[in-house]
Amino acid sequence: MRPIRTLISQSADLRRFSFGFVWSVLGTVAVRLTPMITTILISHWFGIEAVGKFGVTYGTLVSASMLAATGVSLMATRNVAAYATTDPETAGRLAGMALILVAATSALLGLVIFCLADDIANRLLRQPQLGFYLRVIAPIIVVSALNSVQTAILSGLQEFRAIARLNIIMGALMIAAVPAGLYLHGLTGAFIALGCAYLAGCFITMPTMMRALKAHGVPLAFRGALSQWRMITRYAIPALLASILYEPVNWICTTIVVNKPDGLEQVGLYFIAMQLETLLLFAPQI
Repeated sequence: MRPIRTLISQSADLRRFSFGFVWSVLGTVAVRLTPMITTILISHWFGIEAVGKFGVTYGTLVSASMLAATGVSLMATRNVAAYATTDPETAGRLAGMALILVAATSALLGLVIFCLADDIANRLLRQPQLGFYLRVIAPIIVVSALNSVQTAILSGLQEFRAIARLNIIMGALMIAAVPAGLYLHGLTGAFIALGCAYLAGCFITMPTMMRALKAHGVPLAFRGALSQWRMITRYAIPALLASILYEPVNWICTTIVVNKPDGLEQVGLYFIAMQLETLLLFAPQI
């Protein structure tokens, strides 16, 4: 054990990896627990059909948020990491462009879901009661996607400890707020509490991101940010196209199942199974 500690203390790379690993474990535990705890509480308090409603709506939120943010997040991480040291001003404009793009794309996607919520619920899901919940989660898409890109910028700056701490805070907020909202106002309260947690996460992450950019000498710039448009065609669009191939698959499968007799109950069972899968894949995801 002592030689390992000595090796870690003498190697900057191993020391960074070890600290990053510990913080990542703590952050991942906090974030991953929320859906699982919420699922258990919903199944006990409201039954398996309510779990299905939660699963369909939450799955829509996750898929839409990732669709809006995946390409931009990958572009932000890659380019901020590439230019933070060699060309800080370019890195700042790229970070600004990433925030502008994710705000625009997530707002557009959220608006589409809000306006078409009843059509999606009636025609695609064949569950009219889900239209209300889809409208509730539409604004959450914006703050969820924005938070993802803020985290991606921190990743580009290699601020992994800060990311893990933010994950712990987010996890704590969700674990405290979502069950409380569920208890007070059912599924509507749970989604509102989830949105408030994401919004609080954005407000907490923003100053952390700004401090990290300042510490690395990277000036965040929105003026002239779109001059880095070539990065969109070079990195964000290919990443977006790749995410389109796999990101909606789970939502499409859920849509197929929920159209069957007892569809909500079947989705509820599936969503519970997915939470168990999270436990099995926990170590690899860390």
